[in-house]
This record gives sequence, structure tokens and C-alpha cells, in this order.
Amino acid sequence: MTNSGFLHGATAALALALVSPSCGGQSNGTAGSDASSPDPADAAVSPSEDAAAPWQYGDNGSYTAVEETFANPQWPAAGGDALDVHIFLPDGRQTPAPALFFSHAYGASDPGIYQDLIEHLVSHGFAVVFSPYPTLLSGPTVTTGQATRYKTLWGGFAEASRLYASRLDLTRVGFLGHSFGGGATPAMAHRGLVTEGWGTSAAFLFITAPWYSFEIANTNVALSNKTLAELPDLVRTIIQVYEEDDVNDHRMAIDLYENLTLPDAQIAYHNVLANDDYPTNHAVPASAITDDAVLDGLDQAAVWRPLDALIDASFGISTPEAAAELVLSVGPIPPYLDVPEMPTPVQAEGFYRFPWSSIQNLRD
Repeated sequence: MTNSGFLHGATAALALALVSPSCGGQSNGTAGSDASSPDPADAAVSPSEDAAAPWQYGDNGSYTAVEETFANPQWPAAGGDALDVHIFLPDGRQTPAPALFFSHAYGASDPGIYQDLIEHLVSHGFAVVFSPYPTLLSGPTVTTGQATRYKTLWGGFAEASRLYASRLDLTRVGFLGHSFGGGATPAMAHRGLVTEGWGTSAAFLFITAPWYSFEIANTNVALSNKTLAELPDLVRTIIQVYEEDDVNDHRMAIDLYENLTLPDAQIAYHNVLANDDYPTNHAVPASAITDDAVLDGLDQAAVWRPLDALIDASFGISTPEAAAELVLSVGPIPPYLDVPEMPTPVQAEGFYRFPWSSIQNLRD
């Protein structure tokens, strides 16, 4: 992954940071440049292509990331200078890579903010698509503004699936998101898994510190034509919160946990506990931009390790049954995680900058 264009900026009201957008990031290649890549129908998940066997969850794999960029055809005119979509591919992989679609925090439109996490995922043979959306929009209401951001976010994902059709295995997909992107992840997953029919072999959601969710109802189609109940039963999900997060109310995460109609053995709520070693604040999934967002032992133990195990449990790469037992079962996961059967908020709503009971929260 190239570091050029990684910009540091002021802290945003919602996100871990508000960064100055980079215009037209640099690339190590051109979109869809490998015309000789094998057909996805020939792909097979195997330890030699996807991860080391046995997979040491939390450790980096052997692949390096090749970054390519392309324009998002859905970037809105009201969104200012258009930002390119980034795709990170495992260098040297011969078969199509399982596709992971990452929705970033509000204002965190530079993938460098998540550089270590992205490189970690690609090191195990997965492709990561990072689709920026506009932070500031001229004129729209809260609701129409979120609709524009969701349309832009999805537009980048859809364009990646088109341009890189021969290099992505869309039968095995994951949707990941942080903060605003965490709240958007169910709607993005619905588009991919239900509307487009991706993930027919395996799919997962990894939602961290979610903000308000839009364009997704529970079961009532009168509220939205996309519902949580429509997500396929094969989906495995971790919803993760951070005990010292004072930005997004944990009730948003609990709402998604309680209303995703998945089998109990396929969904877990992870609380990253306050501890004497590392801060457990809103910025945990990121590792570059502020003093609160640095790569440390918490990233490896509380984010990378359970995420790796979730991917293994979903894609069946190394030891999927043991992986599922590790991260999708109720109980403590030492040293920093607790997995409750019935999550409860750790703070009153007034503790959070964005409480559940807000006019912005259409799911309230």
C-alpha cells in the first residue's frame, strides 16, 4: 500500500477524525489491468491461496498489497472534488480473491487511516474495496444527505465488482464498517447479498462502533424496501463496541444485534473492555490520524484476531469450527473482550455525543 496522500486533519464531530480529502489518490496500477486473471468460477478457497494453515489469528500473512484506484461514477455534484475508490489486491494471488467491502467513518475518507487493518486483511489473500463518500454536502436535509452518501458508498463497491469481475470472488464476501460506515454496513450488505446475489457460498459482517443506520428496517417493508430479516441465514456477524467510546451510543449496536434475524450461533456482540494497557475509545479500528488512533496490541488482540476468526468461520479456510467457537460463543475472550448473551449499554445516553434518542436516528 502506498502512503502518498495520507493527510492529517482536525477531529470531526462524528468520526474518529475529519481529514482533508485527497483528490485522485496515487495508484500502483490501473483499474482492472489484469485481463488474464482466471474466471471466478475456477476459484476455490484453499489454505495456500487464502491464509496460512493453521491460521494464526491476529498475525499478518504473506501477501503484500497492491493498490489501484478508479473513479466513482456515483460521486455527487454537490460533494465537492471527487475522491477515487481504492482497491487493495494480494500481490501474486493466482485465483480470484474473496472480496471485502469496507465502509469508513465519517470524514475518514483517506484509506491511510485504516492502513494497518487493510494491509493485514490483504496479507491473508483477500481483496479490500475502500469507497469514499462525501463528508460535506451542499443543501440536503439529514435524510437526503445520508441517502446521497449511501448511494456514493455503494456506487464505489458496485463499480469495483464490475471493473474487477475476473479478480474478485463475489461468492465469498465480507462487509466491514466503522462508525458512520458501521451503521451503513447492513444496508450495503443488503445491496450486495440480496439485490446482487453475492455471497452465495459465504458472507460475513464486521460492524464496529456503529452510528445511526439508514435505509434498513427490521421486517416492515412499509418503512424501507430493505430489511434486516432478508439477509441470508448463512451470514456470520460480529458487532463490536468499545467500552470507553463516548461518540456513538452503544444502543445503536445493540439495536442491530437484536434485530438481525440470524441464528444465535452466527452472531455475537463484542464489548472491548476498558483496561490498563490501551484506550478503548471510538478510534480503536483505525491506526493512523490522531494520538488516539495508533497501532497497538489492542488492534491485534481485540480487532484483528476476532475478525480473522470470523473470516475463517465464514469462509472455511483453516479451522472454521474452532474459529466460530472462539468468537461467536457467549463468554469472555481474554484479555480484552467480553461476549454477552444479552448486551446492555454501559453508559446513559447523555454520555454519548450521538445518543440513541436523536431526531437523526430514524430507527428510534
